[in-house]
Amino acid sequence: MSATGMIVFTAGLVATLFALGALLARLADLRREARTHLDPGASGGGAGLVGSAADYAELRLRVIDEGAGRPAPELVAEWRRQARALDERSRRASAWPGATPLLPAALSLVPVGAALFATTDGAAWWVVAAGGLVLTVVSLVVGVRTIRRERDVGVLRASVADRHRERLALALDDAERRSGRRVPGLGDRVARALAILREQQP
Repeated sequence: MSATGMIVFTAGLVATLFALGALLARLADLRREARTHLDPGASGGGAGLVGSAADYAELRLRVIDEGAGRPAPELVAEWRRQARALDERSRRASAWPGATPLLPAALSLVPVGAALFATTDGAAWWVVAAGGLVLTVVSLVVGVRTIRRERDVGVLRASVADRHRERLALALDDAERRSGRRVPGLGDRVARALAILREQQP
């Protein structure tokens, strides 16, 4: 193998191993996040939450703390504006993962190609190329597993965020009711809640 080919082979191998290590670390983080159900602060606080759920929990605590008593209608309107901004940010963050986890598999083709090219010199680089193909397969398997895990964790994140969004909505409705402004649809929601309670009674 020429000096240029050796440089290409070495650089490709190092880049592949580095990207694969980062991908394995990412996969471990996703597993740990899913194992803790993403919601250790479900008792009411925002400690331990991630992403949109943490943002919703933080705003909810601020509404409860600053909205004690009779909050000004302008303050409630500002909280609702912030909640809408969080909704938009959450919507953008809920996109499915891209093909980035497949990068190590793509990079692994560089040393494989360099090794295959070197076999024209009569050297036994085909053995190295075969080893590189094994690395490609491993990288591909890890990449696919990471994409699936990111998809599953994304669904779980959205579920936790929706739950904290509902708690925030209730806190905002309560603050707006105490501010003296009529909450649109509040009467209907209360009536439905009472009807459900009556249905559940023996």
